Amino acid sequence: MESFTTLMSITSSYPDVLSYDLLKQQRIMEQQYSTDVLFEDLKGSSSSLIELIMENLYEKSHRTIKHIASKSFGIQFSVRALHVNDNKYYFTLQLNNSSNVAYEIEWVTFKIVDKKILKRTVVQDKMLEPIRVNMPVTTASHHSDLMGIYLLDQFTLLKDQVLEIEILEKNGGRHQKVELENKDLINARLINGLTIKSR
Repeated sequence: MESFTTLMSITSSYPDVLSYDLLKQQRIMEQQYSTDVLFEDLKGSSSSLIELIMENLYEKSHRTIKHIASKSFGIQFSVRALHVNDNKYYFTLQLNNSSNVAYEIEWVTFKIVDKKILKRTVVQDKMLEPIRVNMPVTTASHHSDLMGIYLLDQFTLLKDQVLEIEILEKNGGRHQKVELENKDLINARLINGLTIKSR
């Protein structure tokens, strides 16, 4: 009789759980059985943490910097926020298009340049390569805006240098340029003050 009752409970037509959250179960399994991949370009930083930080910064989009912007031809380009974590800078860049013509981004450059360039001197700009970029949309249609997060290794500037961020329009000439000084970099907000939402 006891074995019959056990067999009946195993083969019951009523399941213990009516629905499963497969994504939740997959995430739990991944957390238990996988280790985070460390990419060489991230220099030991957790790739999944960086991805999570970039997604949260993109979604929250709070403006913490108001004085770094350029505007011409109906295009305003600005540094919306600057955060720092684990020797990495997170630049939140925004482009507002108030013109009737769409603006397609071809390239965004980061370079360290001298403030004063004397005549007959060799200009030695140092190009900085973003490690990661989170910019789902690269075209601002007429009367719209777009935003992107750029991850760069941490650096500081000399007294006579600035960081120049330039955005180039594809098949156009409405390029925009902004400059940051060392004080802007060293006043970057720490990520640990940011509430990160996990997936």
